[in-house]
Amino acid sequence: MRRLVLGVALAAGAACAACAAPPTYAVGVTPGPTPSAPAFAVPGATDGLYGLSVERCGGGGTMWAIGTGGGNVSRPASVVYGRAPDGWMTRAGPLPLVAGCYDVFASGGGVGRFTVRADGTLAP
Repeated sequence: MRRLVLGVALAAGAACAACAAPPTYAVGVTPGPTPSAPAFAVPGATDGLYGLSVERCGGGGTMWAIGTGGGNVSRPASVVYGRAPDGWMTRAGPLPLVAGCYDVFASGGGVGRFTVRADGTLAP
């Protein structure tokens, strides 16, 4: 029984190590058309882009999530927060971005991070 518990613990540890793999590419974050709508560039998504989500840093919840739904849609050059590209579906949100830290996750291992200041602008 003790070996079984140890084996399960080692397998769980290996799975967690895989979750901590470095990102495949960086998601660029730039000011968008309004201070509360940053734009995201995903230049490294070589396998295509089929999903993107914005979450509060530290697991504070999903603010916005979009996906293609599996259809054949064009890959946008950039995505503006709260505006799903043509052919994409909104899966969650968008919730208003308040002051704080946010992580961006794109399909294929892309990640980015940005901070919204108290005045609503993006921190460098």
